[in-house]
Amino acid sequence: MSGDMAMDYQYDVFVSYRRNSFSLKWIEEEFLPELVPRLELELGREPKVFWDEASVDDGQVIQTRILDALRDSRCLLSLLSGPYFTSIWCSAEWHTFRERAERAGLLANGRTLTIPIQWHDGDNYLDLLQGGRGPHTLNFSRFRLNGAWRGTPVHVEFQNELNGLADSIRRLIEGTPPYDPAGVIVRPEQVTRTQLSPGEWTYKLGGLPR
Repeated sequence: MSGDMAMDYQYDVFVSYRRNSFSLKWIEEEFLPELVPRLELELGREPKVFWDEASVDDGQVIQTRILDALRDSRCLLSLLSGPYFTSIWCSAEWHTFRERAERAGLLANGRTLTIPIQWHDGDNYLDLLQGGRGPHTLNFSRFRLNGAWRGTPVHVEFQNELNGLADSIRRLIEGTPPYDPAGVIVRPEQVTRTQLSPGEWTYKLGGLPR
């Protein structure tokens, strides 16, 4: 960890995803350019989003920056794909916010600090997201497109879904616990094989988080 400890949250949203060339391109060109302006309308200010590809400066140690950002972010936005939970980094990011929500007493009341989005259908997690507890997930798998789809009915649907997502993120941000500079961070080397899953707390499929 870095020596400079923040005294308050530095980011509103931490974007968690399994890295590959397509996910990088989609997040950069389709997702964040559409989401950030909508989130700005909801918050009444410029949102601060941590996405490692854009938020880590040259010369910085990326692992350290990610761990610091986990501590300093209000909520987690997880773009779930088939191999998401096979990554110790994605699993560490997921469980950091899950444990933080549990320690804050949010899970017991059906609340969370995470918005999971089904970006790619995968047998590794879909069964684990079914159940009657926890918030709803969003299914963005039909929006996994680039470029030529702009102006089509499915792109309009994508924009409408983002309007609801931005409102859900705002509500999540408003309910975050006070910042704790010594708050829980699950490091990749602490992730065990049994943690390479969402955990026992399940999510409903479809719809928006409560």
